[in-house]
Amino acid sequence: MFTRSGKRPTPNKNKSLKALTAVCIPDDMLKDKTRQELIDHIEAAMALDASRFESLALTLIHHFINHAQSLPETLNSYYSKSGGILDYSLNRTEVAMSLFRELTIAEKVLSEEQKLWGYALFSASLLKGIGKLQIDYQVELYDHQGQHQKRWNPLLESMLSIARNYHYQLLGEHDIELRKRLNLLLARLLMPNKAFEWIASNPEVLREWLA
Repeated sequence: MFTRSGKRPTPNKNKSLKALTAVCIPDDMLKDKTRQELIDHIEAAMALDASRFESLALTLIHHFINHAQSLPETLNSYYSKSGGILDYSLNRTEVAMSLFRELTIAEKVLSEEQKLWGYALFSASLLKGIGKLQIDYQVELYDHQGQHQKRWNPLLESMLSIARNYHYQLLGEHDIELRKRLNLLLARLLMPNKAFEWIASNPEVLREWLA
């Protein structure tokens, strides 16, 4: 049903570990000072208590990292460096949540519905464009010895769950309509169940989130 012109390059089956990128756990990738500062700003704007922020927001960020790892956002921009997808998403989300807080600054205490809208905005901002993992990258997975395992399918599993190393190529394919459909599939895969239940509890919020 979905076809593309041309052929993707056939990967070498095994590689030197020096030629591969190691799969990281979220805590290691969040040791970066700038990333942690962005998360602190996001947490302050959302006004959730610490336990809810951890279970609903930080867990989603961890799931995002388990998938995106150190992949770059682009080949030739500021976000072309290692971890570019993560940095771009965190920066975008921090800006969105800062604007949200400006709109609710008169409220000393946010209502539960306002917090829900804030979470919907947070998760939509973080996951915007996540469908590109499926169509814009070719990622090959390797074990701890550099032995090739298989080609990664983001719709089925995270890199962290099955591999120790990976090698990627940014294909630069831009099927916008397909990516929009894939966004929803990957977003639902990464969302914590309790978080999605919260969004789905309000039909208006759910409608906006899906859009």
